[in-house]
Amino acid sequence: MPGPHRHVQDPALPAHRRRVADVRDEGAQVRTARPDPAGTRGRPHHRGAGAARPPDDGRFGVTTDLDTATTPDLRTEHELRRLAERYAVAMDRTDLDELARLFVPDGRLEVRAPGREATMGVFHGPGPDGVGRIALLLGELYESTMHHITGQVVHPDPDGNPDRATGLTYCLAYHIVNDTANGGGRSLETLGVQYEDTFVRVDGRWRFAVRGALRVWSQITDTPRTPLIVDRAATR
Repeated sequence: MPGPHRHVQDPALPAHRRRVADVRDEGAQVRTARPDPAGTRGRPHHRGAGAARPPDDGRFGVTTDLDTATTPDLRTEHELRRLAERYAVAMDRTDLDELARLFVPDGRLEVRAPGREATMGVFHGPGPDGVGRIALLLGELYESTMHHITGQVVHPDPDGNPDRATGLTYCLAYHIVNDTANGGGRSLETLGVQYEDTFVRVDGRWRFAVRGALRVWSQITDTPRTPLIVDRAATR
């Protein structure tokens, strides 16, 4: 069998280019000389379903395994995240029918503020006199709202009930106030909100049993109605 290809040096090459070529040749010899008794070199590696995974020694400060004792399955996490997102959209659109679908019939929404021992308001059950009342109130007070779900951590029921879970959901809420009709101005309220949630699964669908909304911080900035540059350009 012929030996590995050996690059023939051109004596006219500069010294630094000859050194690079020597390194390449040595690397080629090492790769060629490495034994491959199983004949697997060059084949893509696929780990079978029953193959052992490399040990996770924690060298990088992370783990590749989920703690199944404290973390729900990924499907449940996805469904609970979707539940929170649907709630945000329903609030922004004042969609009372959708809100009724997101809560159990005897579910409740508790609105809290920082530093208050008691809640500011508790809304029981679906409809305009229940959970839907807060959506109607937002629609009456604000020109528009937009709620962004920024994160969520959920936990299975501590008693092992697969149809119950709890969670903490983070939200940034933007409320546009338009008081120009009363001689005021236009402003933006930005709120950092935490929802302490209790979820239950009924007939295969997750819903809110209790949703506690805590306003952690807020900020108000003047927002005059000024045309965007792109809007001005479009009217030219």
